Amino acid sequence: MASTKQKWFVGCGVGCLVIIAAVAVVVYFTVMKAKQVVKEFEKIETSQEQVRERFGDGKDFCPALDGKIPAERIEAFLKARDTAAEQRAKLAVTLDGFSDAMQKAADGREDEVSGWEMFKSGMGFVPQLVKFMQARNEGFLAANISPGEYTYYYVITYYAWLQKPLEDGPGIQITGQGAHGGTGQQDPEVVKANRRRELAQMANRTLLPMMRCQLAAIGDPGGPGEVATWQAALNAEIIALENDPRRIPWQEGVPPAVFLSLEPFRERLETSYSPQCNPLEMGLSGKHSRH
Repeated sequence: MASTKQKWFVGCGVGCLVIIAAVAVVVYFTVMKAKQVVKEFEKIETSQEQVRERFGDGKDFCPALDGKIPAERIEAFLKARDTAAEQRAKLAVTLDGFSDAMQKAADGREDEVSGWEMFKSGMGFVPQLVKFMQARNEGFLAANISPGEYTYYYVITYYAWLQKPLEDGPGIQITGQGAHGGTGQQDPEVVKANRRRELAQMANRTLLPMMRCQLAAIGDPGGPGEVATWQAALNAEIIALENDPRRIPWQEGVPPAVFLSLEPFRERLETSYSPQCNPLEMGLSGKHSRH
């Protein structure tokens, strides 16, 4: 009997040690990640304050009254994106893994993903998102471009001109009203529909005040001509946006002045786009447009 109890105790002890070791690893991993995130958040607070001091609340950008986008401002937009390119690429990879793990769990395919993989992918997402946010702030400052101006070019370039799908992004919903605690709806088709609706509304309400400012700056065109034609087109687009909150600016195609401004930069702008990070690009920009 004593021998049996001893064997049981030894077996239990080994098992308990394994469990304790596993818990210790998880706790250690969590604490280290938490410390890392806290440090990154402290950096973000500093850079965010610097962005606010230089650019204000980021909502007062007014595009050029003639509709053209100066080449130096496209360069500034690209410089800001290049500054965050490394962290954006890392975030895209993290999102792939996180989305895949969450989708397998939602589909009941737990045998294809371990609890540790779920934990690790979830723990990896937050620190990488924080690093990306910090890199974006650094990009705004390095390129001297406000979040509002940056968002204007993002919408006009990727949604209106290059016609990138608004629903681009991970297979799970990570932003918007359908996301709870960082992730929400995981039916791929519902996710796409939600994302398209939410990002369209965000693009509409963010750019509409900017375009109104642009129209007001034109003033009296002084009779028929190129300026009057542009004024009429801009006014018509503003009315269309006001009548349909889910319409994105220039969704049937950008005006000639915008096309000619962007065309020389097509390859660089295409290369800079990240489908996986799309909802976060707009979701983070939306913080500067709420009113």
